[in-house]
Amino acid sequence: MRVLLAGDTHGEFQHVLSCSHEADAIIFLGDQTPKRDFKSELGAVADKSWFVLGNHDSDHLEFLQNHKSMLHRCLHCTVEEFGGIRVAGLNGIFMRRFLGLSNVDLLKDLYSLKPFYHSRRDCLWYRSLGYEYLTAIFPEDIEHMIELQADVLVCHEAPECHRHGFMMLGDLARTMGVKLLIHGHHHERYEDVIEEGIKVVGLGPPGEFDPITEQDEGLDWLHHLYPWQIA
Repeated sequence: MRVLLAGDTHGEFQHVLSCSHEADAIIFLGDQTPKRDFKSELGAVADKSWFVLGNHDSDHLEFLQNHKSMLHRCLHCTVEEFGGIRVAGLNGIFMRRFLGLSNVDLLKDLYSLKPFYHSRRDCLWYRSLGYEYLTAIFPEDIEHMIELQADVLVCHEAPECHRHGFMMLGDLARTMGVKLLIHGHHHERYEDVIEEGIKVVGLGPPGEFDPITEQDEGLDWLHHLYPWQIA
């Protein structure tokens, strides 16, 4: 099964759609920011597309509303199988104004943190917050994810190998038994390995090409990145 992974599109989908005929499934890594209905943006490939939300998907209410037709394909706190590979998804990013964690806080530190808002529901009373809280990672999200087992974690946020990443996300991946973590957010294409041999891949925006390899830095294929055999 050929699964196409797409980094931050920011409303520009043509580079993904141009490769979509080769894909059995497409997974978007957040910051889609669709300017109109997401299903309409994707057209014929909508029925084989999944996604997580990024922080900029809550910049404007219309971005969130434009995802509504595809909410049944949001991977947040769920696991889907793609050709025998279990893929879990996590929306959003860690925002200090909500959770108050540092880059080096561990998963075991989750309950010792003093969040400014204990849940997403708490934020409903504060109209001055805008919609940021809808794409922030809260303890409730981590609690749901801990219960899942997966081979691959797709998310918007980065783990500890990125200079702006978070150890807690790497800990979560280790707890879930993940072998490959793929993220967007930082507009950088790179590969690394974190503790317990978890491969990490960051994708940039589709349509940006490496000048040497001529590879699209915002697109890649799951079967290229995940070479392990499923037991």
